[in-house]
Amino acid sequence: MATNHRLMGDDTWKQSFKPIVGTEPKVMILGSLPGDASLQKQQYYAHPRNQFWRLLGDCCGVDLQSFEYADKIDYLQRMPLILWDVIDKAKRQGSLDSAIHQAHTHDLPALLLQYPSIEQVWFNGQQAAKLGQRQRLNVALVQVVLPIRCHICISLRIGNRLGSSCLYLIDDKTV
Repeated sequence: MATNHRLMGDDTWKQSFKPIVGTEPKVMILGSLPGDASLQKQQYYAHPRNQFWRLLGDCCGVDLQSFEYADKIDYLQRMPLILWDVIDKAKRQGSLDSAIHQAHTHDLPALLLQYPSIEQVWFNGQQAAKLGQRQRLNVALVQVVLPIRCHICISLRIGNRLGSSCLYLIDDKTV
């Protein structure tokens, strides 16, 4: 989980985290690359205005946003999902996906081979989808692009758009 960045504002190499792997994962949620707040805290979705934890909690019927980070991870590890990033490392000034360049991606097909129970891939934003879909993932996988990557993007539509997918997580969770 080491980061290779001197100053967060510099255009330097930034490294993603290790995946969080749940019980018999059926859904893989893929972001692009952690932002500066996440890199500083060494936590997925650490920016206080990022809506990821609230929205995932809404899907599960649990107030994940109020959990301590270690408890969030513990909860995720008991769910049928994997949380990771498409990008292993890249250069980026600031936290915007549009500033990412020289991206080196993780080998997503290899991870999918390691976890053949995965049936759905949820890309957390357009950049994650663009880079992830370049890897020619299995066409049998349901692939969804979530509109929640950025803390600026607060979407009330996600409940309607992913209602059945959220139920998919709830119905099969072992928490």
